[in-house]
Amino acid sequence: MERPEISKKIEEEGLNKEDLTSKEKTFKWRIKFAGANIYNLDCWNEIKGGQVFYNQKAGTAAGRLMPNNWNFVDDLANHKYPVTIILGDHDIVDSNGKLYNTYFDGINNVEIKLIKNAGHNSWIDQPKVFKEIIRKALEKYIHYVSTPTVYGADFGRYPLGPTMIINFK
Repeated sequence: MERPEISKKIEEEGLNKEDLTSKEKTFKWRIKFAGANIYNLDCWNEIKGGQVFYNQKAGTAAGRLMPNNWNFVDDLANHKYPVTIILGDHDIVDSNGKLYNTYFDGINNVEIKLIKNAGHNSWIDQPKVFKEIIRKALEKYIHYVSTPTVYGADFGRYPLGPTMIINFK
């Protein structure tokens, strides 16, 4: 998927030349990576890491090892607690949530929240909306537990990211 905004942003940042420094190569890679993962390319600099942390060959190899018949729908449908799935409407995995809405149609304990003008990393595109959805999702658990503790990866100003573990004690 090539978005015209990617080339424009690379040019705006002066990264459309041949002799880039290592830092400039990283920035150019981040813009391209952001183009697939966020909707608002003005936030590209909030994508952390660089190409050194991402290896397409490793990702492809890991994908080949995934079982073809793994069904997360049944696992989530049978979960004893409410499940909230957060997607951006421009998510590269499931644009407009079409697949997820089909998968979970009629499953009462799964709620799909679609964030407008957001990509796969929706907490970067729409941090306030993302945090509000997380807050409301956690409120569903109140009658199950007394005090929730949330552990999340550090996403800079977005401390609640997709790799969180919720421990209810």
